[in-house]
Amino acid sequence: MTDTTPQQNAFSSHCATIVRILRQQGDRGALSPAEELDLETAVSHVTSSLPRMISARVREAGLEPQDVAQQALERFIPAASTGRVDPEGAPAGYLMTIAMNVVRDALRRGPDPIPLDSRAPAFDAEVNPVTKLLDELASADSVRSALTLAHAQGDQMVLDVIAAWLDLAHRNGMEPTSRAVAQEVGISKTTVANALLRFRRYLGEQH
Repeated sequence: MTDTTPQQNAFSSHCATIVRILRQQGDRGALSPAEELDLETAVSHVTSSLPRMISARVREAGLEPQDVAQQALERFIPAASTGRVDPEGAPAGYLMTIAMNVVRDALRRGPDPIPLDSRAPAFDAEVNPVTKLLDELASADSVRSALTLAHAQGDQMVLDVIAAWLDLAHRNGMEPTSRAVAQEVGISKTTVANALLRFRRYLGEQH
């Protein structure tokens, strides 16, 4: 690692600033001029720093660090805006994980992914619990309500698991396996299963 500890600390601090301000914007709407300036500064720092931080690992995969960083930020910012990233947790680690997932996806990509609107499922022994979960999602509103309830309960694991599940489904155009979700979040399949069970309970409380 070529980055110094102060650089890493600054990167982490700016990632946390992005998450904190975007979450505040989601809660109350418009930002103050000072918050807009802080957000612009933080995004600028992260945009310039992330390619350097991932450069070695990304170039080994034959990819451009700037492209990977841009894709990672395009996923990170919506997640932060919708409260799926905890500013007091490890938002920098969350962003780095997304970046490495972009690399992994590029390396694993074979044929073009199935279009999302085809809704073609990929069935195997691991998919069943998640497929059942998808079938139970009545609407985007119910998902948002359930995630809001999970957030109110402080259930960060549910937020992380569902964010990963939805992100994988969107990227790949098919329902992800529990193993894929576990790898995305960096947890065990058992933890994924438990989080999904709790999410189903939150969904049930919306009816």
